[in-house]
Amino acid sequence: MLLWHFTAMHISEFIADGHKNQTAFASDLGQFLGKPIDQSAVSRWCNKKRLPDYETMKAIEAFTGGAVSLGDWERATSEAA
Repeated sequence: MLLWHFTAMHISEFIADGHKNQTAFASDLGQFLGKPIDQSAVSRWCNKKRLPDYETMKAIEAFTGGAVSLGDWERATSEAA
């Protein structure tokens, strides 16, 4: 049994679990990164229309305390295919 299967979380789930709305998440992540993040980018990530770049994925993993990990993006991509 693989533990990551039970702990995987897509960014949309993280936001929906009451952590932030997309606008607030974008603002807080932008402050964490030191560069602006647009809400429309977060929306595209949540709707699996686009992936963030690798550095942003790593930052999201750190920002969410590992709740949204690099592996979650890979799984989300393979599920959408």
